Amino acid sequence: MENNKECSFSKCIAQCDGRLLVASLVAFLPLFAFDLFYHSMILMPTYEASSLWRSEVEMLRNFPWEIAKQVGLSFVLTWIFFQHFENKGIGEGLRFGLATGLLMGLVQFGNYPYLPISLDLAECWLIRGIMEGIIVGCVLALVGCMYAKRSAKPSV
Repeated sequence: MENNKECSFSKCIAQCDGRLLVASLVAFLPLFAFDLFYHSMILMPTYEASSLWRSEVEMLRNFPWEIAKQVGLSFVLTWIFFQHFENKGIGEGLRFGLATGLLMGLVQFGNYPYLPISLDLAECWLIRGIMEGIIVGCVLALVGCMYAKRSAKPSV
């Protein structure tokens, strides 16, 4: 059976006129800023008390991998959000953010049985995931509403 339908991902990329990439960048900025703040300000004392981590020099050398992960995560979250976007306002972003945040947080929390970390740290990672998801979901809902308003205006 031949499937003549174009892949939904390819279709999205072809039709986005750069909007998917712009929305991904807009999602990346608060995601990266929040992650940097949460880890370097809130969790740093916990991290410093642990011998689990790489040296600071190694972490800085590997920092481009962190950026790549954040860019990839932003793109994937943006793509998923806009596959199901209904322009229902900030509530749509909150629902999406809570669902994806729970997913990200639970994945991080799932490290607790395997890594020598405290339950408090695992809980902080869970909370961070949920907060990150909600932030990104709300940002994407706002971007989507802006795109919807712009496309609803008649061209002159």
